[in-house]
Amino acid sequence: MIAATVSADLVVGLVLGVFVGLLVGPIVRAWLSSQEWTRASREADLFGDVLERMDVLERMDESHAPPHTSTRSSRRTSIGKAMGPTKGQEA
Repeated sequence: MIAATVSADLVVGLVLGVFVGLLVGPIVRAWLSSQEWTRASREADLFGDVLERMDVLERMDESHAPPHTSTRSSRRTSIGKAMGPTKGQEA
């Protein structure tokens, strides 16, 4: 049987390590979660800005489109003419 001597320095080191780990762990987790929340907020704001710009551009396209057609249908028609007929439309 292998006998190991337990010194006072080992016990003090283990107790201090556990104590510091229990104190620092929640602080590090809170800091990391706040950093992640900040990054997610910035990303959400950026996504909202992109959606607003898309709405503005779509409204601008619709205001310049002829009154009888919408922008999306005219885009589809021009794409369809450029690509040619599909298999179902060959006749």
